[in-house]
Amino acid sequence: MGKSTKKPALGKGLDSILRPLNSGTQNPKDFSPSVVGRVLHLSPHKIKVNSKQPRLDFDTTSLEELAQSIKLHGVIQPITVRKCPKTPHYELISGERRLRAAKIVGLKNIPSYVRMAHDEEMLQFALIENIHRANLNPIEVGLTFSRLTEELNLTHSQLSQMIAKQRSTITNYIRLLKLPDVIQSALGQQKISFGHGRALVSIENKHEQLSVFKKIISGGLSVRVTERLIKKLKSSPSQKPVTSDPLIPSTTKTLNQFLNTKIDFKLTKKGSGFIKIPFRSKKDLLSILQKITGEK
Repeated sequence: MGKSTKKPALGKGLDSILRPLNSGTQNPKDFSPSVVGRVLHLSPHKIKVNSKQPRLDFDTTSLEELAQSIKLHGVIQPITVRKCPKTPHYELISGERRLRAAKIVGLKNIPSYVRMAHDEEMLQFALIENIHRANLNPIEVGLTFSRLTEELNLTHSQLSQMIAKQRSTITNYIRLLKLPDVIQSALGQQKISFGHGRALVSIENKHEQLSVFKKIISGGLSVRVTERLIKKLKSSPSQKPVTSDPLIPSTTKTLNQFLNTKIDFKLTKKGSGFIKIPFRSKKDLLSILQKITGEK
């Protein structure tokens, strides 16, 4: 048989994360180098939970099933930890479900792969393992993507390359965090799907988002039906710009004179709308901004 060309299950970003480091918050001198890269059998009580773990909820039934499997067969795949400097403890990098299940059955020792990792790697590693192995709910994914882009100062495109996910997918998950809390809660509890959330976030008005959300819950609407409902809602007369509102001419005239440019002002019956302010050059833009902000 020829040499296998199958790619690693966790994507191309994992190799760089597992590679030994020469920099970071953890110094190799803090403990014996012989420990790094080895699988040790550690007491679960000597392992601190990873503070950067993106998973928020652990299903009790799933944990019990894993605990029973560990009781019968042991821990098949070692967890991954890093040594805490100058203490007898270790910090979990990945494998929190296995660690929790091991504690449930009272396991005295758990196989643990020891490696060095600084804080940024801890977050990357936990994210990649959970997304590819334990399936975070949509809000947990969105929160973790958001943390990665903010804490590591990454663009969506850079994060896309790191975790082998499409940029649009990352953007759509982060957009879910703009939804009202009740909808985010339903996504977290998986009462509605990521597809439902992606459709709902396309609605600009929060009250209409909640209205459609209630119809999804009460009617058990599928994603496709929800998308058709939203499309119909957007094409309804109440969503189209209204040009006969008396507020528009007077406001438009005032803004035109104040900004010395011809603006585009649209208003719907429900009070939402937009204002477009054109400019002819960078100098023109700066002049408009100075007038809006009052800064010289």
